[in-house]
Amino acid sequence: MSIFTKNKIDIDWSKKNLTSLEGAPKIVSGNFTCDGNTLQSLAGSPEEIGGDFWCSRNILSSLLESPKIVGGNFACSWNKIISLQGMPSKINGDFRCTHNNLVSLDGGPKIVGGDFWCYYNNITSLAWCPKEVHGAFVCSHNKLASLKGCPKEIGSDFRCSCNQLTSLEGIPEEIYGDFDCYHNNLTSLKGCPSVIGGDFWCAGNKLTSLKGGPNEVGGGFRCSNNSLASLLGGPQKIGGTFRCSRNQLTSLEGAPREVNGDFICHHNQLATLEGAPEEVSGDFHCAFNQLTSLEGSPKIVGRNFGCYHTQLTSLKGCPKEVGGNFKCWDNPRIFTEEEIRAVCNVKGKVILIWDNYFCADKGLTSLEACPKEVRGEFWCFRNKLTTLEGAPEKVGGDFICFDNKLTSLKGAPKEVAGSFDCSDNKLTSLEGGPEKIDGNFLCFDNKFISLDGCPKEVGGNFNCSDNRKNFTEAEVRAVCNVKGKVIV
Repeated sequence: MSIFTKNKIDIDWSKKNLTSLEGAPKIVSGNFTCDGNTLQSLAGSPEEIGGDFWCSRNILSSLLESPKIVGGNFACSWNKIISLQGMPSKINGDFRCTHNNLVSLDGGPKIVGGDFWCYYNNITSLAWCPKEVHGAFVCSHNKLASLKGCPKEIGSDFRCSCNQLTSLEGIPEEIYGDFDCYHNNLTSLKGCPSVIGGDFWCAGNKLTSLKGGPNEVGGGFRCSNNSLASLLGGPQKIGGTFRCSRNQLTSLEGAPREVNGDFICHHNQLATLEGAPEEVSGDFHCAFNQLTSLEGSPKIVGRNFGCYHTQLTSLKGCPKEVGGNFKCWDNPRIFTEEEIRAVCNVKGKVILIWDNYFCADKGLTSLEACPKEVRGEFWCFRNKLTTLEGAPEKVGGDFICFDNKLTSLKGAPKEVAGSFDCSDNKLTSLEGGPEKIDGNFLCFDNKFISLDGCPKEVGGNFNCSDNRKNFTEAEVRAVCNVKGKVIV
């Protein structure tokens, strides 16, 4: 039988508790699948496969005795492979060797007709990697310090994020798809491709400048979470969203003049928006900066405009038109909806307080940056908080702060329109907590021996079980007007 026969026949030996491929045919015209077994060796595997070869999720340490010819994809991920020796030199489809123990690509294919995925290994060098990859090349989550030796030709995306890269030298001049190099140790973009057809992400590095970066980016550009003091050197036209948040920018000088998506510059040190593009087709967010006015902001914003949590005392320079919502709260001056609509044609809502604010499970030790008022729910559970100081003064929904290290409720709002959950903390007292709770009050699994400071009124249930003292229902109702059940 030839692998080129018209009637392709697939063989599926996946999840059959196989320890050997003994008895497999020498030639398979279609796909051959042996995933999810306990194979330690590929001895006995077919010599020629017309379609795909899938041997992932076994306990292979080697690819010796693998098929000589594979007409489609070759997948050997989720094994214990330490070497690619023994596999075919050419793969017509995708090659996937992710989640193994590879330290090198020695023995791997020289030409790959589709994608090449080798992420989640321990690879320290791209020597011996394919010369041509006609699809995407993905080497993220390894231990690479350099990209030297990478393929000379890549047909789609190049992803090398989450390594130990200190340089981008060695990669092709042009990437036709996305280029991701985020979460490395880069201090410079020297060596970066000059043309990127898709998105460019260099966030989470140690960059102080965009010089050396791409001249053309067809998709989005993300340089957030670096140490940038300037945007000079970046591209002037972006095909998608531009994100430069969480840097040390004091100016937007050098920002792209044309952005066909969102422009996100929150959490910087901006005292002015001079340098921003005149028009943004998506959202424009400049929150958490040092702005006292909106001078320099885009004249037209296609969707939402966010200028909350800054130092605004004036709306001077605000956009003439906002296609979505205008979000403006937690500034030194409280603006009214009428004031905003008088200077800006807002097609959506003018929002002067947060709807919901969720900062749970973030490792927070402080609530200092939180809004003063939340229209809906406020969640700060599963952090490392010892105090609620800095929490919103008004909350229109639930206030959820369980599973922290709270020893006091000082800083909590006086009234909560929903439920208040401070369970699973280290509270020795309820002093400082809300006086009125419209929903349930949950303070179980703490360490208090007194009800001093408990709410005067609870609209739902009151649960104070699992504390150092076993309270009675009568004791609770004597100090609090509980409309629902008392759970002790």
